Amino acid sequence: MFSSESYSNRSEYWKEQEKRIISLQKELEEIPAWTQEAAKEFVDGDYANLIARNLYRINSEPKDFGWWYNYLITQVSLKSIKNIEIVQKLLTLIYGSPKELKLHQQIQKIKESKKDILDSFIKLEELKKIRKEQLNKELKNDTSKIDQEYERKKKEIELKIPYLLPPKSDKVKKKLLEIIRVIGFVPIIPKNVQELTENNPEDTKDWKTIKNVFPEYINFTSANKQKKITNIPSKIAIVYRGDSRDFKTIIGHKGTIAKVEVNLDNTNANWNPFKDDPWMYVRELAGDNCLFSVISIAPRQDLALGFPLLDDSSIYPVKINVGMTIEKNLKQWTDTDYKKAQESKFKIFVADVKLRHKVKNNFEKKKLFVTENYLYISRLFGEYINTQEISEELFGNPSGHCKERGVRSVPLEHILAGIKLRRFHLGPIRTDGILAQVLEVKYAYKDHKSNFFHEKPNLKLIASQHFFGDEQLANQFISKIQNDYKVGSYLEGECENQNNQLFMKATIKYEIKSFKLINNFSSILSLPMQAFSQSDLMLDSSHEAILLNGEKVIFDKAVTTTPVTIEPKTTPRQLYINKKSY
Repeated sequence: MFSSESYSNRSEYWKEQEKRIISLQKELEEIPAWTQEAAKEFVDGDYANLIARNLYRINSEPKDFGWWYNYLITQVSLKSIKNIEIVQKLLTLIYGSPKELKLHQQIQKIKESKKDILDSFIKLEELKKIRKEQLNKELKNDTSKIDQEYERKKKEIELKIPYLLPPKSDKVKKKLLEIIRVIGFVPIIPKNVQELTENNPEDTKDWKTIKNVFPEYINFTSANKQKKITNIPSKIAIVYRGDSRDFKTIIGHKGTIAKVEVNLDNTNANWNPFKDDPWMYVRELAGDNCLFSVISIAPRQDLALGFPLLDDSSIYPVKINVGMTIEKNLKQWTDTDYKKAQESKFKIFVADVKLRHKVKNNFEKKKLFVTENYLYISRLFGEYINTQEISEELFGNPSGHCKERGVRSVPLEHILAGIKLRRFHLGPIRTDGILAQVLEVKYAYKDHKSNFFHEKPNLKLIASQHFFGDEQLANQFISKIQNDYKVGSYLEGECENQNNQLFMKATIKYEIKSFKLINNFSSILSLPMQAFSQSDLMLDSSHEAILLNGEKVIFDKAVTTTPVTIEPKTTPRQLYINKKSY
């Protein structure tokens, strides 16, 4: 990806990358096709998506071909595919050449494959139902035997699922994954943040649009004039990222870098289409950034506190159903699930939390999910994509469905500070509300020993490395960190009011007074739990913002999105070129 210093070459670079996409489409045209009738059989039926997503056995450690197939095809709604020809070619890569099969044989092969897999998943659902009934009867007793028997039978069924064998050739594997990515992912031509700000000074009509994309920025204009500094941008956007990676890992990865850039999770395998691919992709069904080719960043802190999402299966080991309350989710857990949640690298805790209602001034006890993660505050250089704009304009998602932006990486030297947090989730969904307790605060700068994250700020080094030597701006930044991120204080994440609208001032009604992590799974099931409703969680949006532990939530101003004109969607879709991105 090009940095801000080389953006004059971006036009030619991305034109070359477009040629690679066109070349791929031509290669797909050469693949033999199954009949339209067979393709329609594959996409037809209430369980078509479930079956298609589970054709191959999945191994997540490391993420194998089956895992990547599942990740990509999860973004495909088979019934919405208007170009049935692409499914005809997909079947060739999954089931082999159709040359030796007559029409009825092709249809029969698809039917049998779907039936065998569906029968296994029906058995798994029946097993879950039986376990639930048994747990309800034995709620106050030891349920470990029920869970052990459930796990034994579940494994027995899973071992008998007639998964397909992956293609033997890396070339065929790659083509299979590429064709699915063409259906469910859109490659985005990025914009350059320096081009955006330098070409649109604050007295132009386009500045309001820019402020909607990145509402927080450092203004160097006055400092440049005073010190006669040249060849530096007049403005630098400030962005936030919620990340599961700790300080040491971020240093090892040289920043918050897209997984494809650091070869994580088999992204460098010869069969993986993301290998040596520079594009940033947006997922069509989710309407947000690809988890591997893009680093999601937030223009505001409250948005970043919700990430990583509690139901992100690539990070957290236990399935969280976002359609259920915390109480109902916990009732679905087995002993094995609880152990996974406690013992995995990225843990999900359960806590008894004492809450004070800010208006009624009474106290309540509730069970909440608890996770630990990191908030990284960075300055943005170079290329980015406006995922919110793409989600709303290209996919037709409602306003506010996705508010993130995307970059390929935030290099280590662009990180300004890192905050370790303990997040209390008021529900399984990000917008149910999050209260995040500050555990550690680190200033980011390189010292003479090559250390990077520090407990104490060094004014001169921060000024020289982040603010082009301007100690006044560096001091303002240090003061902001000291005031806004006091250890032990709580930050508020974005939440939704009772009218299902997102407002910055729809403040969470509760503050945390005390909590206790629960270490025994049986105690989670035996103790009564209260579920939150939306009206329980938030103050009405007409109320003024409320201080939390004496600290005001930062960036409490609304951010709107300005509609843009885009190219019409085609099949196969064209690249999303946002206002002449190059």
